[in-house]
Amino acid sequence: MATADKGVVLVTGASGFIAGSVVQLLLERGYKVRGTVRSLADETKVSHLRELFPALQLFEADLLTEGSFDEACKGADYVMHTASPFQITVSDPQKDLVDPALKGTLNVLHAAAKSGTVKRVVVTSSCAAVAWQATPPDDKVWTEEDWNEDSTLENAPYRLSKTLAERAAWKFVNEGEGKGKFDLAVINPSFVLGPPLSARTDSESVRAVKGFLSGTFKKDGCRPSCFGCVDVRDVALAHVVAMEKPEAGGHRFIASSPTGISHLELVEMLRADPELAAFRDRLPTTESAPVTHRPKYSRSKAEQQLGITFTPIEKSVTDMAKALISLGIVPQR
Repeated sequence: MATADKGVVLVTGASGFIAGSVVQLLLERGYKVRGTVRSLADETKVSHLRELFPALQLFEADLLTEGSFDEACKGADYVMHTASPFQITVSDPQKDLVDPALKGTLNVLHAAAKSGTVKRVVVTSSCAAVAWQATPPDDKVWTEEDWNEDSTLENAPYRLSKTLAERAAWKFVNEGEGKGKFDLAVINPSFVLGPPLSARTDSESVRAVKGFLSGTFKKDGCRPSCFGCVDVRDVALAHVVAMEKPEAGGHRFIASSPTGISHLELVEMLRADPELAAFRDRLPTTESAPVTHRPKYSRSKAEQQLGITFTPIEKSVTDMAKALISLGIVPQR
């Protein structure tokens, strides 16, 4: 049961993959939770939230509309800014990725500053704001001290959008309107896996695992991608602990596997699970090209300062697959 003395938390982009687990954890811990969605009339984005979380108070807000988050922030103690587009293929990178990420972050921070009550904002950034796009030396381990310096609109615009948005957030709090009003903590997750709470399929990781189970990559093989991975439940916990721990203010926290995991390695984790045996004939067995680089991340800061014990990725990807089947996103076999 939510209790007023635990505090009021606003979660932006409440219909998103990460946000759902954040909302769930906050409610379990007794917070009063508000959430924003772009349109309260869009039942595809809202109905599952009402069913899953009857106590969640929903507000309408648009990332690109100035003042849109003001009402939702009034009287809030904390803000979790998870809303930001995660799409790899877009027709207009500036309009579809950079503007919502950058302007949206600033609109949320302006609203938090206006509220007079918000004590801390936790922003969902990404390892994309940490690591370069170019291949670094093989022994390079990315830490919270690193920043993505080379992504452009033409080259990895999603990574650029996350970098610009996070830099703007730190500047706003350290030098701008937010200085002295509230502090900031940032979570930098890598590729987020784990069980979704709804049957929505607009998450890149949901699409990937659905594709594995549906035979999409069977003929041509897996893409030669290799990236850090993390469980959505760990990401949610990192957000909530970063909100609660006073000493987390002013810090970024990487949430990722220590080394990159390829698509084919994720597939092999699915293949090894006896509960998914009916899908083995659909799983790819090859890669379309060799993996050429395996990134490395330090997650010791999140482990030591936030107390996160990270879930094995084998559990994350198999739990995700089973959730997709139980939710009907992937038909039973």
